Amino acid sequence: MRDPGHLEKGGETMSEEMDLQTDVPEPGLPWPYASLILFGFFGASTPEGKRLAWQSVLAGGIMFAAALAILYGVGGVALQALWALLIPAGVVGIAWAFFRYVQALDELSQSIQLKAFSVAYGAAMVFYFVSLTHGLVDHPESVFPSGGGLGFWIIAAEPVRGATLVYLARKYA
Repeated sequence: MRDPGHLEKGGETMSEEMDLQTDVPEPGLPWPYASLILFGFFGASTPEGKRLAWQSVLAGGIMFAAALAILYGVGGVALQALWALLIPAGVVGIAWAFFRYVQALDELSQSIQLKAFSVAYGAAMVFYFVSLTHGLVDHPESVFPSGGGLGFWIIAAEPVRGATLVYLARKYA
């Protein structure tokens, strides 16, 4: 459903006004289901997909290294504070990479991605607040209940997002 003002070049859709990538395969071509469910994007066949992949790997590697440094007590107090700051900075880096990736997609790809984010992170918030409420019921004296942390539910939301991407993508296959 491309408008006539778009030109095809190397698997990307180009318009005179803006350069949007098309990650939705042409009719008859297979969808990248493995990439959708495992990594949450349409693959690294486009420049934006490649950028998202390397930025996510870099940020994830930094977060993993920082977590290990905290776990093993590398450095003094100042260095431990730096390690602790690198973890949320990595999350912001991944969020920014996804923002740029989704912004560069065509409308159908954007819609699929945003719906999947909505389902996954909506579910994560619901499960977090259910676990928080359960913690409050079990430990009413506690200011910080023992329910699962939001970070756990955000990580658990990623497979839900992948499954939602596959479900939504199959509608257009």
